[in-house]
Amino acid sequence: MEDLIKKCKELRQIDYKGFLIVQVEYPILMEEIGKLRVDVWKEIDGINPDLVAKNSWIDKTDSDAMHWVIIKDNKLVGSARMTNHEEIEDLPYSDMIQKHLLKKTCFPVSSLNRLVIHPDYQNMGLGRKIDEIRLDTAKKMGIKCIVAEPVSWRINSLKKSGFVYIGPINYPYEAPGIMLHLMTRKLEK
Repeated sequence: MEDLIKKCKELRQIDYKGFLIVQVEYPILMEEIGKLRVDVWKEIDGINPDLVAKNSWIDKTDSDAMHWVIIKDNKLVGSARMTNHEEIEDLPYSDMIQKHLLKKTCFPVSSLNRLVIHPDYQNMGLGRKIDEIRLDTAKKMGIKCIVAEPVSWRINSLKKSGFVYIGPINYPYEAPGIMLHLMTRKLEK
């Protein structure tokens, strides 16, 4: 693998507990991000086996999203993305979210999604830190509201970050055996 730090050389970097968190622009590191998603998510029950049978999990939204990576010892150990939207219909999974639930969402809105942390580096605060960075970025962009569609085990972490639980949403194609939930957070100016 090419030296990850060199690939990210001129991008915004944050040192956090010995980890380097870097905002990267598409398509930088997308191959590595897609491979990390597959490597981690293939171990989770309920994920669509067709999606993790490939070497990489990249979707059409990746090209329009903002991405962050977490690097430790020149190894990609985590990533997350954020997408920005002007309309309800543009949100990820909008077709599966009951429309009355989205009435509590203000626009423009950012969506936090595709957080993945290698199991060897979970429970170290990396997910919360990358959430904090994404929230700060959205705020600086003038975004009024953030939505997240987390799995059950992420709900408490997001509540601690100021998110409000709205309700469950239908199972997505990518994870037909995993319930997702809708959460929102209004951003202060």
